[in-house]
Amino acid sequence: MSPPPAAGRHRAGMTLVEVLAVCVIIGILASLALPALARAIARSRVTQCTNNQYQVAFALLRYDEQFGSIPGWLNQSPNGATVACSWAVPLLPFLGRSDIYDMWPGLPNNPTIDSFICPANRPATAIAYPVLHYAANVGGSGTNANDGVFLNLFTGATSTLSLDGIAEADGTSTTLAFAEKSASDFQPHTWTFGYEPASVPAVAPFGSGTTVPPVFGVSGGPLSPVINNAAVRAYAPSSVHGGGVVVAFCDGHTAFLSDKLQSYEYGQLLTRKSRWQGTTNKTNSPAMQPWLLKNGVPYLLDEKVLRP
Repeated sequence: MSPPPAAGRHRAGMTLVEVLAVCVIIGILASLALPALARAIARSRVTQCTNNQYQVAFALLRYDEQFGSIPGWLNQSPNGATVACSWAVPLLPFLGRSDIYDMWPGLPNNPTIDSFICPANRPATAIAYPVLHYAANVGGSGTNANDGVFLNLFTGATSTLSLDGIAEADGTSTTLAFAEKSASDFQPHTWTFGYEPASVPAVAPFGSGTTVPPVFGVSGGPLSPVINNAAVRAYAPSSVHGGGVVVAFCDGHTAFLSDKLQSYEYGQLLTRKSRWQGTTNKTNSPAMQPWLLKNGVPYLLDEKVLRP
């Protein structure tokens, strides 16, 4: 038997109801996939930010290995210049940017360095200066008062500090070296930060923008929580990562600190030498002292706060 004429054949197709049903299913699948994709992107950016801080921390270790000490939060400028520079400049050769270091401060331009930028918070085009999203731990003073890690080596310090010295005190694995200061509503610092000698302060100032050094620590009385708290962003870590910030410790390892961290826990992570006599910590500056107390009594770091 021959097939029916082509004009008489029935052509299968989708009805309007079927098309709408497919569209609904696709919409449901997309609504389920997009949050998972957003979480994956966020995790990827945390990983990139962690890698950036690892590079900076590793540069610190190499600097200490070569010179037997670490740079200050403020330093004598290389090449005989009179401008005081932040901790970022001495680390440049150990980040593969000797070309910048060798010309500092007479640069023809101020290049952006990706290792200094949190990938989750790329600078807006309106920010023309080279951003630095990572800050150095100066504790409660920034001078030589035995609390923070980075000292003022331009003025005020009578000696340098080495990682071995930190290891012999509280330990490098529980003492912060670097942390993010990169909240979306926080004016970022710049790695090109510098002071003319006449304007160098005696202690570390806190704040945001290009006129203050890229440092973190404590200022005033304790306030919890510390991380991602808009009230203390001038001196405390912050980020656009949900739930906390990426940090690097003095032994070179990185971690993600929860934004539920309490003031007394934060204080213990800042200080490199916590030694109690009665109810007073005799080895830290007056600014640091109240941050080391839990309900008015001595507190020593419980490392469970470092767990993810």
